[in-house]
Amino acid sequence: MTTHLELLRTIVTHTVHEPPPGKLLVGQEANRWARALAFWRAKVSGERVGVRRDGVAAAIKLARSLAKDNPQYRRGARYGTLTQAILNASMEKFTGRAPDSIIAADLAALKAAVQEWFSQNVVPRCYVVPCSLMPDLGGFSNARPFTIGPVAFRHASDFLKARNLADPEDHMLEEINYGPLLQTMKERQATWVAEVEIDGCEETKASEIADLAVDIALVGIQLVIPRNYSRNMARITGRTSPPFVGSVYRTGSQTHSGTHWRLPGHGLSGGAFDELMSKEVDVTRYVGRRVDAYVHGGSKLPNLEQAWCDAAYWFHEGLAETLDSIAVAKLETAIEVLLGAESSSKSEKRLCEALHAFHGVSENDPIATDPSVTIKQYVKGIVGPRSRFLHGTWSTLGENAEATRADAEALSWGLLRLSSLALDRYGVSKSPVDSATAFLDWINAEREAGVQVP
Repeated sequence: MTTHLELLRTIVTHTVHEPPPGKLLVGQEANRWARALAFWRAKVSGERVGVRRDGVAAAIKLARSLAKDNPQYRRGARYGTLTQAILNASMEKFTGRAPDSIIAADLAALKAAVQEWFSQNVVPRCYVVPCSLMPDLGGFSNARPFTIGPVAFRHASDFLKARNLADPEDHMLEEINYGPLLQTMKERQATWVAEVEIDGCEETKASEIADLAVDIALVGIQLVIPRNYSRNMARITGRTSPPFVGSVYRTGSQTHSGTHWRLPGHGLSGGAFDELMSKEVDVTRYVGRRVDAYVHGGSKLPNLEQAWCDAAYWFHEGLAETLDSIAVAKLETAIEVLLGAESSSKSEKRLCEALHAFHGVSENDPIATDPSVTIKQYVKGIVGPRSRFLHGTWSTLGENAEATRADAEALSWGLLRLSSLALDRYGVSKSPVDSATAFLDWINAEREAGVQVP
């Protein structure tokens, strides 16, 4: 195994200091000059210091190793950003040095420089993420602000009032800060914002966690609000459709046109939204704890918490997917990830175990909606299509997967709800094991003992 010191020496070996080109480079000559080094910094004088590809490859390996050894880096920095910090520190300290002159003290100095860079870039950041939840309806009040774990949602008008920015154009600085955000929201007819504070991360990683935390929190809404309203609820910096789509087609000499609304929550009033959310406060509260575990870490059951959040993201993406076959693949992946299935064959077995644990049904029992279909057949009908689509047995574009999608949506929706509600109780049980198998065994034991879980 290559040591950290050997990796640093490889970086230094491939570090070069080049004089100015001596002439103006244009066209292909300029492209060749730029591509000669995989990572470089130029000075005003035209000189540049950079690292060849083999050196960058060594820096990537060093970054991954440092992140593996240091939980702060693993959670708080993207590999690419950490690699850049390593390369910048190495170029600053060791350019012009012979590789064999690099000793353990130099490695310690590099690690100290990277740690200093990380410490300087880790500050609490409160992110404002624009979201499309529901359109404003004339004559109806907006939904009330609400929180799902560390993510706070509020209507844009409430957000602006809280900052005394009812009209940002009256405040030049705030117009500069918030103007592009508000303009984008206006163009997409998005009227909600989510706010979440991220600490312990450098900027690129913090931004990524903030966006994904909002996505997971949105699943909390989608587990409560009927899917015909909530399917396309999303942050507008992620998977969103345009507010409406105009269509035109011709038949013979006639031209047909129409407008198709794509806004989520179309026809849902703020009052109706508030009522639905208030009836399912347990669901959003427990989902909030999953989001909090993702944002802040420190969970007693990190594997199960991460699996839930990963599955929720796949579910969120699957709901928004327009093509049924791709939606089936995403939704069934959500189930596999949630249950730690690892493979299609294990997925069928694990899904049958989950249905038995939560509902007390066996694989040979009939499903409630069709007595001619057993639980095992039902499960196979959901798990099998994902494999067929991904391996080309079924056509992604030609296969009719509408019915399978409906089943996959309903099943993944139910499992996410039930598992989130049960996870906190499992966490305070006696000696919980952080695995999907142990979790399902516990739920099954509780159910057989007459305890309702959840």
